Amino acid sequence: MTEFGKTPHRSLREYQDLGVKIVIWPASSLRVAMKSVELFYLELAKKGDARDWLDRMQSRKELYELIGYQDFEKLDHSIEQSVLP
Repeated sequence: MTEFGKTPHRSLREYQDLGVKIVIWPASSLRVAMKSVELFYLELAKKGDARDWLDRMQSRKELYELIGYQDFEKLDHSIEQSVLP
């Protein structure tokens, strides 16, 4: 699906009712992210400060939890231990 194409906007439920099994929105999250980036930089250029955006930013802790960073660290350590004498 694309928000700015010719296909009419329908909900997931409406597609299910039409017999559609899979619906993807491949660019939607990127469009949302880029609009946010645009607004952030406009305000940063205007105010010279990013503090007003802190509550809308993903913290390092949130990022690490999302991607399972601790699992990657464990893997790194296990590889390091198996390679080094």
